[in-house]
Amino acid sequence: MKKEDQRTKITKEIFRRTLISLLETENLNRISVTELCKRAELSRATFYTYYIDIFDLFEKIENSVYEKLEQFLKEHDSNASRLEKIVEYVGEHNRLFSVLLNVDGSSNFKRSIMKLTRSFAGSDDKSERSNIHDYIEDYAVDGSISVLLHWLQNGKKESPQTISNLLTVLQSYSDKDIENVIKTS
Repeated sequence: MKKEDQRTKITKEIFRRTLISLLETENLNRISVTELCKRAELSRATFYTYYIDIFDLFEKIENSVYEKLEQFLKEHDSNASRLEKIVEYVGEHNRLFSVLLNVDGSSNFKRSIMKLTRSFAGSDDKSERSNIHDYIEDYAVDGSISVLLHWLQNGKKESPQTISNLLTVLQSYSDKDIENVIKTS
Protein backbone atom coordinates (compact mmCIF):
# COMPACT_ATOMS: atom_id res chain seq x y z
CA MET A 1 0.00 0.00 0.00
CA LYS A 2 1.56 3.27 -1.07
CA LYS A 3 1.71 6.25 1.21
CA GLU A 4 -0.65 9.16 0.61
CA ASP A 5 1.00 12.32 -0.57
CA GLN A 6 0.54 15.53 1.37
CA ARG A 7 -2.00 17.00 -1.08
CA THR A 8 -4.21 13.92 -0.78
CA LYS A 9 -4.10 14.07 3.02
CA ILE A 10 -4.98 17.76 3.00
CA THR A 11 -7.84 17.25 0.53
CA LYS A 12 -9.33 14.39 2.55
CA GLU A 13 -9.02 16.42 5.74
CA ILE A 14 -10.89 19.31 4.10
CA PHE A 15 -13.72 16.94 3.15
CA ARG A 16 -13.79 15.48 6.68
CA ARG A 17 -13.87 18.87 8.39
CA THR A 18 -16.48 20.20 6.01
CA LEU A 19 -18.77 17.21 6.59
CA ILE A 20 -18.39 17.56 10.37
CA SER A 21 -19.23 21.25 10.07
CA LEU A 22 -22.33 20.50 7.98
CA LEU A 23 -23.44 17.79 10.42
CA GLU A 24 -23.55 20.36 13.20
CA THR A 25 -26.63 21.87 11.56
CA GLU A 26 -27.94 19.29 9.08
CA ASN A 27 -29.01 15.66 9.02
CA LEU A 28 -26.59 13.27 7.30
CA ASN A 29 -29.35 12.11 4.93
CA ARG A 30 -29.91 15.67 3.72
CA ILE A 31 -26.31 16.54 2.86
CA SER A 32 -25.49 16.21 -0.82
CA VAL A 33 -22.10 15.77 -2.44
CA THR A 34 -22.72 19.02 -4.32
CA GLU A 35 -23.37 20.93 -1.08
CA LEU A 36 -20.31 19.40 0.58
CA CYS A 37 -18.04 20.21 -2.36
CA LYS A 38 -19.36 23.76 -2.67
CA ARG A 39 -18.69 24.37 1.03
CA ALA A 40 -15.25 22.69 0.80
CA GLU A 41 -14.42 24.62 -2.37
CA LEU A 42 -13.37 21.39 -4.07
CA SER A 43 -14.78 19.69 -7.15
CA ARG A 44 -17.17 16.75 -7.17
CA ALA A 45 -14.65 14.86 -9.31
CA THR A 46 -12.12 15.25 -6.50
CA PHE A 47 -14.68 13.98 -3.99
CA TYR A 48 -15.43 10.90 -6.09
CA THR A 49 -11.72 10.18 -6.42
CA TYR A 50 -11.71 9.29 -2.72
CA TYR A 51 -15.29 8.45 -1.74
CA ILE A 52 -18.33 6.66 -3.12
CA ASP A 53 -20.84 8.98 -1.47
CA ILE A 54 -21.45 11.03 1.69
CA PHE A 55 -22.11 7.87 3.70
CA ASP A 56 -18.76 6.42 2.63
CA LEU A 57 -16.99 9.55 3.87
CA PHE A 58 -18.93 9.43 7.15
CA GLU A 59 -18.10 5.74 7.61
CA LYS A 60 -14.41 6.44 7.01
CA ILE A 61 -14.54 9.14 9.70
CA GLU A 62 -16.18 6.70 12.12
CA ASN A 63 -13.61 4.01 11.30
CA SER A 64 -10.74 6.41 11.83
CA VAL A 65 -12.05 7.37 15.28
CA TYR A 66 -12.69 3.72 16.16
CA GLU A 67 -9.10 2.83 15.23
CA LYS A 68 -7.76 5.65 17.39
CA LEU A 69 -9.85 4.54 20.38
CA GLU A 70 -8.71 0.96 19.85
CA GLN A 71 -5.11 2.18 19.79
CA PHE A 72 -5.59 3.91 23.18
CA LEU A 73 -7.03 0.73 24.64
CA LYS A 74 -4.12 -1.36 23.37
CA GLU A 75 -1.40 1.08 24.46
CA HIS A 76 -2.46 1.43 28.08
CA ASP A 77 -2.60 -1.32 30.68
CA SER A 78 -4.86 0.19 33.30
CA ASN A 79 -8.48 1.13 32.73
CA ALA A 80 -7.86 4.49 34.42
CA SER A 81 -5.08 5.50 32.01
CA ARG A 82 -7.07 4.19 29.04
CA LEU A 83 -10.09 6.18 30.06
CA GLU A 84 -8.08 9.33 30.70
CA LYS A 85 -6.47 9.15 27.23
CA ILE A 86 -9.85 8.58 25.60
CA VAL A 87 -11.41 11.52 27.46
CA GLU A 88 -8.47 13.74 26.45
CA TYR A 89 -8.92 12.66 22.82
CA VAL A 90 -12.66 13.33 22.97
CA GLY A 91 -11.98 16.77 24.47
CA GLU A 92 -9.42 17.62 21.80
CA HIS A 93 -11.89 16.63 19.07
CA ASN A 94 -15.07 17.90 20.68
CA ARG A 95 -16.81 18.96 17.45
CA LEU A 96 -16.16 15.56 15.91
CA PHE A 97 -17.48 13.64 18.92
CA SER A 98 -20.46 15.94 19.40
CA VAL A 99 -21.44 15.09 15.83
CA LEU A 100 -20.56 11.38 15.90
CA LEU A 101 -22.48 10.74 19.09
CA ASN A 102 -25.52 12.75 18.02
CA VAL A 103 -25.90 11.90 14.33
CA ASP A 104 -28.92 9.84 13.33
CA GLY A 105 -27.59 6.49 12.28
CA SER A 106 -24.61 6.73 14.60
CA SER A 107 -25.98 3.74 16.46
CA ASN A 108 -23.51 1.71 14.39
CA PHE A 109 -20.72 3.80 15.89
CA LYS A 110 -22.11 3.31 19.40
CA ARG A 111 -22.45 -0.44 18.80
CA SER A 112 -18.84 -0.55 17.60
CA ILE A 113 -17.75 1.26 20.75
CA MET A 114 -19.69 -1.24 22.88
CA LYS A 115 -18.09 -4.18 21.11
CA LEU A 116 -14.66 -2.62 21.48
CA THR A 117 -15.08 -1.98 25.20
CA ARG A 118 -16.37 -5.52 25.71
CA SER A 119 -13.34 -6.98 23.98
CA PHE A 120 -10.99 -5.06 26.28
CA ALA A 121 -13.06 -5.79 29.36
CA GLY A 122 -12.69 -9.49 28.63
CA SER A 123 -16.42 -9.93 28.30
CA ASP A 124 -16.79 -10.65 24.60
CA ASP A 125 -17.61 -14.31 25.27
CA LYS A 126 -21.37 -14.41 25.84
CA SER A 127 -21.29 -18.00 27.08
CA GLU A 128 -19.45 -16.91 30.24
CA ARG A 129 -21.88 -14.25 31.36
CA SER A 130 -25.54 -13.72 32.03
CA ASN A 131 -27.87 -11.48 30.06
CA ILE A 132 -27.77 -9.12 33.01
CA HIS A 133 -24.17 -8.28 32.13
CA ASP A 134 -25.31 -7.14 28.68
CA TYR A 135 -27.63 -4.66 30.38
CA ILE A 136 -24.81 -3.52 32.64
CA GLU A 137 -22.44 -2.94 29.73
CA ASP A 138 -25.08 -1.13 27.68
CA TYR A 139 -25.86 1.09 30.66
CA ALA A 140 -22.17 1.77 31.30
CA VAL A 141 -21.39 2.67 27.69
CA ASP A 142 -24.53 4.76 27.16
CA GLY A 143 -24.02 6.47 30.51
CA SER A 144 -20.40 7.23 29.68
CA ILE A 145 -21.40 8.62 26.29
CA SER A 146 -24.02 10.82 27.99
CA VAL A 147 -21.45 12.13 30.48
CA LEU A 148 -19.01 12.90 27.65
CA LEU A 149 -21.69 14.67 25.60
CA HIS A 150 -22.77 16.71 28.62
CA TRP A 151 -19.12 17.66 29.22
CA LEU A 152 -18.64 18.70 25.58
CA GLN A 153 -21.92 20.61 25.34
CA ASN A 154 -21.16 22.55 28.52
CA GLY A 155 -17.79 23.82 27.38
CA LYS A 156 -15.47 21.22 28.96
CA LYS A 157 -15.35 23.12 32.26
CA GLU A 158 -13.88 20.11 34.06
CA SER A 159 -10.48 18.66 33.17
CA PRO A 160 -10.24 15.39 31.21
CA GLN A 161 -8.78 13.80 34.34
CA THR A 162 -11.79 14.87 36.42
CA ILE A 163 -14.18 13.40 33.85
CA SER A 164 -12.23 10.14 33.57
CA ASN A 165 -12.16 9.89 37.40
CA LEU A 166 -15.91 10.52 37.50
CA LEU A 167 -16.54 7.80 34.92
CA THR A 168 -14.31 5.37 36.82
CA VAL A 169 -16.12 6.04 40.10
CA LEU A 170 -19.57 5.79 38.50
CA GLN A 171 -18.64 2.52 36.83
CA SER A 172 -17.17 0.95 39.97
CA TYR A 173 -20.17 2.10 42.00
CA SER A 174 -22.56 0.60 39.44
CA ASP A 175 -20.65 -2.68 39.24
CA LYS A 176 -20.73 -3.23 43.00
CA ASP A 177 -24.42 -2.42 43.34
CA ILE A 178 -25.40 -4.52 40.37
CA GLU A 179 -23.40 -7.50 41.63
CA ASN A 180 -25.32 -7.24 44.92
CA VAL A 181 -28.65 -7.12 43.09
CA ILE A 182 -27.73 -10.16 41.01
CA LYS A 183 -26.69 -12.13 44.11
CA THR A 184 -29.98 -11.40 45.86
CA SER A 185 -32.15 -12.13 42.80
